[in-house]
Amino acid sequence: RNTQKIKISRKLNMKLVLFLVVTLVTAEDWGWNQYFDTETSLENDGVLKQMLNPDIESLLRSLDTKLGLIDSKLTQALEIENTRKAEKVAEKEEQQRLEREKEERARKERQEEGSQCLQREEEFWQEFEQLHPECEDYKILNDSRRSVHHGNGTYEGAEPRKCDYIGIDIDLERTSPDWVGTGWYRLLAPAGTRIPESPPGQWQCGSSYQGWMKGSHPVIAGQTNVKFCFEHKFRDVESRCHYSIEGKVTRCKDYFVYYLDDPPSCSLRYCATDHF
Repeated sequence: RNTQKIKISRKLNMKLVLFLVVTLVTAEDWGWNQYFDTETSLENDGVLKQMLNPDIESLLRSLDTKLGLIDSKLTQALEIENTRKAEKVAEKEEQQRLEREKEERARKERQEEGSQCLQREEEFWQEFEQLHPECEDYKILNDSRRSVHHGNGTYEGAEPRKCDYIGIDIDLERTSPDWVGTGWYRLLAPAGTRIPESPPGQWQCGSSYQGWMKGSHPVIAGQTNVKFCFEHKFRDVESRCHYSIEGKVTRCKDYFVYYLDDPPSCSLRYCATDHF
């Protein structure tokens, strides 16, 4: 763009020179004779014009030819510059189009890959649930008093104490309202979503013996054998695993199910939490 401005400036300068020369030649029309006071001066003026006119005409023709060439070159240069600009614009647009096509292909590939992944995952869980029917066929523990947060750590705070036990030797009112005997269970709110992996503390969970899982939950889909312990404190002697029962835990798609057996007596209860 600067080169183009320089060329145009040169063209204007050449035209200015031409204008000055023409003005000099035609000065007579503007009062040339007023600068010559004598007849001799007029004669000299005529001789001067006769001497200058052929050279000026030749100079003008030469300047006009050169200006024509300059105009032609400037026009060509402008056409070339415009062509280059148009080519750059077209090239940039083509690159942008190719980038958009590339991004669209990548998006479709990701979408297709994601759909295939979801399909494979769904097929996996369908096969898994066929091998582990407990992921679909389970009972629910959701009594809010089963939560590790229920109670204040005192005997009175545990009232009314419940147990996961069904037998002819106890009052059924002491049995947890959501307990129906040995089987597969899933924990749900407001109780919690899983059995804690550490002792919740004495007199919590609305019971005298707090049940927790001694072991780790599966990190991948599958089943593992575990031990369920029941914490108890008697005469300031605390036992974190006063009673224990063998059981199982299965990691299903996005939740756990537990195989829980009836405790050996009342006052024992499985606790629930939302964290390990």
